[in-house]
Amino acid sequence: MATGDREGGCDICVTDHSHLSAAQWQLLQALRLYEEGEDYYSVITLAGAAEEIFGRLPRKMGLGCAVDRLKVTLPMLSKRFLRQELRPREAAESVNRAKNWLKHGEDPLSFDARFEAQEMLERAIQNCLPIVTSIVNESSEEFISSLVDAISRYDERKLAGRSAGK
Repeated sequence: MATGDREGGCDICVTDHSHLSAAQWQLLQALRLYEEGEDYYSVITLAGAAEEIFGRLPRKMGLGCAVDRLKVTLPMLSKRFLRQELRPREAAESVNRAKNWLKHGEDPLSFDARFEAQEMLERAIQNCLPIVTSIVNESSEEFISSLVDAISRYDERKLAGRSAGK
């Protein structure tokens, strides 16, 4: 009996895996869970993993990723508006606080799970779109299309929330 049979016929169970396809699946599932609005912890974890994977590729090409931009922007904003010094590392720790707590945290932490899920999705999407749209081929076109559709639904929901004053 093949391993896939023991796992309920799972096509993805025994195959070659790539970080890129794993990140695509993680982001797709994070978007689905966010749309359902019930499991923000998993959204943060899945989107955070996808954000990290998608963020590595631009760095390898000498480009910045979403968290790199925040490491530059947040210290400038902090200095100008809060009159406080904020190091780039502290900025990165701050924006990854909920994700890291879910992976490693022991002490209780107060945070808005819905807000953190949305922020992590935003960063994952920012890192994902330039990469995914540049690697579309016939075998991945349907999957990429479903990912782009999920991102579009997310954007529509976000805009509808803004219009409703949420």
